[in-house]
Order: sequence, then C-alpha cells, then structure tokens
Amino acid sequence: MRRLDFVDSLRGIAALYVVAFHTALIPNPALAVPHWAQEVVLNGGTAVTLFFVVSAFSLCHTMRSRDGKTRPAREFYVRRLFRIAPLFYAMLALTASRDVLTFGAWHSAWSWAKCLFFIFNFFPGSETGIVWASWTIGVEMAFYAIFPLLFAQCTSLSSLAALAFAALLAAAGFGELVLHLPVTSEVQASFFQFSVLRHLPVFIVGMMCWFIYDRYVEGREYAKSIGAALILGSLWAYYAYLHGALNLGFPDIYYQQALLYSALLIGLAILPSPIFVNRVTLLAGRISYSIYLLHPPIVFFLIPVYRRIYGLGLPVSVSFPLCLGVTLGVVTLAAMLTYRWIELPGMALGKRFLARGRAAPVPIVAAENSV
Repeated sequence: MRRLDFVDSLRGIAALYVVAFHTALIPNPALAVPHWAQEVVLNGGTAVTLFFVVSAFSLCHTMRSRDGKTRPAREFYVRRLFRIAPLFYAMLALTASRDVLTFGAWHSAWSWAKCLFFIFNFFPGSETGIVWASWTIGVEMAFYAIFPLLFAQCTSLSSLAALAFAALLAAAGFGELVLHLPVTSEVQASFFQFSVLRHLPVFIVGMMCWFIYDRYVEGREYAKSIGAALILGSLWAYYAYLHGALNLGFPDIYYQQALLYSALLIGLAILPSPIFVNRVTLLAGRISYSIYLLHPPIVFFLIPVYRRIYGLGLPVSVSFPLCLGVTLGVVTLAAMLTYRWIELPGMALGKRFLARGRAAPVPIVAAENSV
C-alpha cells in the first residue's frame, strides 16, 4: 500500500496544533497567548476533528488494499489493536504511577478494566479515561469496532450521504437521551461530548473524502488551481469559523469543522503544497500518535519552566513562542523514542501474529472433509 504524504502531513499538523493548544491551557492559570495568535491557538481543539477526518480517510485507504484477502476484517482488527494498544498501555501504567506518586490518587480495578478494554467512553463519569487526552482513543476504538460494516457502504456518494445523515440523527437523538440520565448536568455534557455517536458523522465525512479521492482524484490530473481553490477556501472558511461567521445549517456547529477540513484534505490531494506537506509535517505525522499521548504529561511537568520564561519580563509575543518551542522540542524527542521502541515493535508483533495465523497448517479433519 502506497503511503499518502498529504495524509501523513495533515495528521502531523493536527498533532502539532493540539500541542500548541494544550501548552496554553494545561497550566493553571493558563499561559498568556499573544493577541495575534489567540483565535488560532485557543481553537486548537478543532485539530481533533482533523484527526478524525484523516483517520477515517486513512482507514478506508488501507482497507481497500485488503481486497481479495480471505479475512480482511480480522486483519483490520488485529492491526488496529497492535497499533494502538502497546503505547496506550504504556501510558496507562505511567499515568497511574504518576497519579499515585504525585497526587496520591489510586484508580480502582474497574477503572483499569474499562481502560484496558477501551470501553471507558461508554460509562458516564469515566468517558475521558485515566490517560490524559485519551478520550479520543476510546472514540477511535469504538469506531474501529464498526468500521468494516461502515466500509461496506462505500459504494456511492449517495449511500455515504445517507449514512452521514443517519449518523447526524443518531447523534441528535443520543444528545436528547443523555439529558435524562440520572447524573449531574456536567457529567451529561461531558458524556455526550466525548461519545462516539457525537463524532461518528465526522468519521463519515472522512470516508466520503476517501471515496471522492479514490473515484475521482487518484491517478487523475487536475488543474492546480482547483487544489489551490479548495485549500484557500478551507482556510477562509476556518477564518470565518473562528469569528462565528460560518453558518452551514448545523445546529451543532462542531460539524462545520469536518467540512472545512475535508476541503483542505481534498485540496492537498490535488495540490500537495509544500507549505503543508514537507519534511517537518511528515515527521510529525509518522510520530503523531506518540506526540498526542505524550504531550499532556510533558506539558504538565514543564509548567515550572514556563513560569520561569514568563518571569523574565519578555513580551508575550516572545514568551509564548519560547514555551511552545521548548514543548515541541521535548515532545518530539520523546515521541521519536516511543515510536522507535514501542510503536514499531508493536506493529511488527501484529504482523508476526497475522503471518503465523496465515501459515497455520490445515487441520487433518478439515483437509479430509475437503477431499
């Protein structure tokens, strides 16, 4: 399967954007952000939407490469498990140890079980998991569980559009149902916000992007102006979104993010501009999973460094970029190490597991019955 540089780069951009967002907001009180960067930095949570769109696109791209295999769903599940679980479990152990040593907080066996089986998103009050920022992992794993069934609907844009509207209606219905749960309003809001049903329409948009790419873009030549128009249009739409001026008819404006990022994705598929697709973003894309899981605790432990930088009396326009630069340097180095020593071995183990399954001898009884 050929890797798509524009997909890796967007994944890297999303990871770096989340790091900038959390560098500003994890410290308490939050770091002061230069006025010229506030709108962008403080909306860094939208990068998760980009993650989800790119994730669904990438899953469809790899699933197509399994056409003709005898058990594509099994291979999909095994590869996903060995891709996600090793680093997540390592971070789970690290986070639990930190919580005991730093905060004196112990997590129950039930809390551990929900994280080990990736089901914490399904329980009000534990939807964010033990590992910081891991709610997205719970959402992704729930999406993986149903993805092969959804991929079977990738036969036409109309079928995917119907699926998208069904997902929107399901999310709306779930939002109404959550309001009747016997929990506090804060837990209700959090449970809905971090539920897979709320984010399912975004994944469907990513699948639609892949269908457009697979049927109408890949292997075809288009005028560069078309790609430029989509890229620049997505940036203008993002500017409008930041200023509350983007109105596409969604009661939940969250879904507008998926549409503007999908335009950027298709635009880069046609015109992979080096502004977005370059060695830095490609590197960040390859190690994006490590960047995402590692950066919250790193930001937390760098808070004294941030305070010292801000205490120098420099302008905020200098202090915040310095703090962000320190964060990115430490996070990138740590992510490269975990990618090399945890992620790559995990993926290799998954491949060996699948290879061993394919090489298993045919049982004698089955062989005799087939004669």
